[in-house]
Amino acid sequence: MRLAVDIFPCEDGHAQERRLFAQVLETVETKQLWIADRNMCTLDFLSGILQRKASFAIREHQNLPWTAIKELKSCGQVEGGELWEQPIEIQRGEQSKP
Repeated sequence: MRLAVDIFPCEDGHAQERRLFAQVLETVETKQLWIADRNMCTLDFLSGILQRKASFAIREHQNLPWTAIKELKSCGQVEGGELWEQPIEIQRGEQSKP
């Protein structure tokens, strides 16, 4: 089993966690899988993970602008319910990120 190995302390207890994303992205390595909740579902963070040739399974934030490339597909059951997968394209200005 692998455990969390990095922490990102911040002296400001009221700081928005997204303010620390640049520090977090510095630790992303090729072929890693990052799993997170929707608070980490921002265009900059997702793009940063992809730029480092890593992958993510991050719960979608309702403000993320995306378009489906293929239909939603069931991938099986997990403890909390059914797991689904869908390739998407994220629109960012003039650029698209599949």
